[in-house]
Amino acid sequence: MTTIAWDGRRKTLAADKRATSGTVVRTVTKIHRIGSDLVGISGNLAHGMALLDWARAGYVAKEFPSPSKGDDDAYLVRVTRDAEVFRYEGPHAFKVEDEFFTTGSGSDYAMAALHMGLTARQAIELASRLEPGTGNGVDVLEL
Repeated sequence: MTTIAWDGRRKTLAADKRATSGTVVRTVTKIHRIGSDLVGISGNLAHGMALLDWARAGYVAKEFPSPSKGDDDAYLVRVTRDAEVFRYEGPHAFKVEDEFFTTGSGSDYAMAALHMGLTARQAIELASRLEPGTGNGVDVLEL
């Protein structure tokens, strides 16, 4: 499971580090800096890593990676240097026009935290206390 939070004006992207496969829990990094972009992945980790490679190659629509047979889907969140947020569920993104953005299993907790004035890091920390699919630490990137 995953929780990712973008706190708008503070220009900070944060994500938990928990990855699960059945009863096995691992610690991974879900947010990355690619050029001037901040990028996060959520969903199936193998497909998410393919999406990261796709982003590093320039977001070419016709080269968008599909999930492997039997894999759950994944998606990619991109924050540009201008603090615009895009979500890719396929080769073409939609722009998120809200000040805050959260996604994943702890999204509701993280969004409430952001609306109460907490930082993206604090939003992930709160979600980690309340949602069992979120945890194993927090990674933070700033524009």
